[in-house]
Amino acid sequence: MENKIGALKNKQVYFTDEVSELDTFIEKNKYTKVVVLGDNNTIENCLPYLNLFSSYTANADIIEIDAGEGSKNIDICIGIWNMMMDYEMDRKSLLLNVGGGMVSDIGAFAASTYMRGIDFINIPTSLLAMVDASHGGKNGIDVNDYKNMIGGFNNPTAVFIFPTLLDTLPAEEKKYGFAEIIKHGLIANEKHYDAAIAYLQEKENSDLNELIVDSILIKIGIVAQDPFDKNERKLLNYGHSLGHAIESSFLALEKPISHGLAVLAGMIIENKIAVALGLLTENTATKIAQDIQSIYTLPKIKADTIAPILHYLLLDKKNVDASIQLAIITKIGEGKVAQTCSTAMAAAAIQSYSEEIK
Repeated sequence: MENKIGALKNKQVYFTDEVSELDTFIEKNKYTKVVVLGDNNTIENCLPYLNLFSSYTANADIIEIDAGEGSKNIDICIGIWNMMMDYEMDRKSLLLNVGGGMVSDIGAFAASTYMRGIDFINIPTSLLAMVDASHGGKNGIDVNDYKNMIGGFNNPTAVFIFPTLLDTLPAEEKKYGFAEIIKHGLIANEKHYDAAIAYLQEKENSDLNELIVDSILIKIGIVAQDPFDKNERKLLNYGHSLGHAIESSFLALEKPISHGLAVLAGMIIENKIAVALGLLTENTATKIAQDIQSIYTLPKIKADTIAPILHYLLLDKKNVDASIQLAIITKIGEGKVAQTCSTAMAAAAIQSYSEEIK
């Protein structure tokens, strides 16, 4: 485990319970100002813990936004920029993004565009953000319920993961965050997938910290091969094309659902498509669906929401020339990118899911 943590540190990812390491990092870089961005949940529940051990967070100016995906839009971003100006942040200032995936996405976008770019550090507070959203350099905002339509690539100066912060999460929220750990196993490492499922089914006393570290190593290993999402990195989109379409359709109905649950549903539907394409066995698709359903209560898709999901899917930014492009798995631990799927095939898979998950 120490070697794995050391490998992360070499990539400027600090997995530690020593918050003082954050202050050491900030001191070394001699920033002129430190500002914390968080949502109302993380400012209330996570920042006080950091403040016990960090003089920089304790004395930082604070930008607080409302929790939830509804805050990841241009209007909120303009508000963040205005507060950054009010706090007189210059190009040697630092933005600390303290929160889950929404905060790291919009915070990284705001920092990357303010004065043509200032340093930012991600301090993920959710399991999903610890293993996925805070790494890889993607940033962005939503537009009219379309997920991550505006954004770019810019790596954080560092990522600090304090596993103690997971204690601030409701049990269900932590459980939803496992969606990305499951995804990493399905696309890259069967043993990692099996360990995650066993942990969630309470069949063995797996080490959560090791699962987190292994998951991060899988993600940053894939990103290193393809930083700008041209080829191999697209594997990380597995479950997300359908997942984002489901998430967007629920958001449009003002019935937001967890990103993790949407992705889990997306993986099951995309596995159905992979079976129809002849790239995945039905037995494997069924096993994965049964594993997931033994742990999660998945979102129900009614017949009248299939068309809106297809609408969002067809406008997915990963599509090429109006053709649906998916990353799919061919077996547990392996996958393929840029697999073309017809609209009829996607509709049939969504329909099949809606009939099974009632």
